[in-house]
Amino acid sequence: MDRKLIVDSQDRLSPVAAAPRLSKSKFLSGLQCHKRLYLEIHQPALATPPDASMQAILDMGTEIGVLAQQCFPGGVLVKAGFRQREAAVAETAGLLQDPTIPAIFEGAFEYDGVLVRVDILERVKTGSGESPSWRLIEVKSSTRVKDVHLDDLSIQSAVVQGSGVNLEATCLMHINTGYRYDGGVVDLQALFQSNILQTV
Repeated sequence: MDRKLIVDSQDRLSPVAAAPRLSKSKFLSGLQCHKRLYLEIHQPALATPPDASMQAILDMGTEIGVLAQQCFPGGVLVKAGFRQREAAVAETAGLLQDPTIPAIFEGAFEYDGVLVRVDILERVKTGSGESPSWRLIEVKSSTRVKDVHLDDLSIQSAVVQGSGVNLEATCLMHINTGYRYDGGVVDLQALFQSNILQTV
């Protein structure tokens, strides 16, 4: 954590920890339990590592996210890692300016001290001369929309719009329970179901 120096009432310099940045995951943790948020920020070493079952769920979510990206041909993945905040935000800003890119995967946005990574940001066609518009898409391995998904999309939407991006809609892309795999190539358009949750 960054440290700053402050001058106390007796003109002595004392180190003070800077306010921690808020991420989407920390925001959602705080909505679930204030103590959980406190511990994630101040005592992260106390967290229990995921067991084999939880790791399998996390891995499945990652795999679903990669499959969802294939629904947007020509999309570009932000290469900067999750710990490379400034590089990821800068790379995303560059991709937003390129009109040939139809979608951005794992785009990074920071606004008012909050950082989010967006699963998919899809460019929406606009008339010539108009500023670009985007559709924010959150991908989930679940089979239905849950209340926590709405909180998730709300914080992402607020940060992305605060960063100056024009959002047309926010959507949740999840597994379609009516899809039946009959072998061969997976029909990605049938595997996923998209719900527009908010028109901005």
